Amino acid sequence: MSYEEVFRFAYQGGFIPIAKKMMESMGRDVFLDLLASAASEAASEGVSESMRALAAADPDQSPRNDLSTFADGMRNPDSSYRNALTYEIVEDSDDAFEVKITECLWAKTYRESDASEIGYAAQCHGDHAAAEAFNPRLKLIRSKTLMQGDDCCNHRWVMVE
Repeated sequence: MSYEEVFRFAYQGGFIPIAKKMMESMGRDVFLDLLASAASEAASEGVSESMRALAAADPDQSPRNDLSTFADGMRNPDSSYRNALTYEIVEDSDDAFEVKITECLWAKTYRESDASEIGYAAQCHGDHAAAEAFNPRLKLIRSKTLMQGDDCCNHRWVMVE
């Protein structure tokens, strides 16, 4: 199966219809708020778990949580990011790391299913919490997402005091 077929199977054939039924039962605003909150919590816990695993792998050295280390995941993406996203690195400096995403299988899949609100809450909303969990000083600045119908996602991460 291609990545696109996997996404259609998992999201269009699984999660999206369930989420739409839940939204219908609970009400749009309540459901989206709950989903966004759960996605943020899960993203934060996932980053924390990854940091614990790194610390366990080398108990003599704490895992680094600086901007450069955070950006490594986008500089050297795993197969899921390589196959699900098309992006370019716009800035890679000591002060900021920015990418412009022009294609995203998550956005494509949710938008094809008329479920971009659900997609934003489930897939995009947690990005801010993940950055903060990695380092409380790391902030994501983003004003556009493909999921919300923009021409790109503009992710910019900076360290703040």
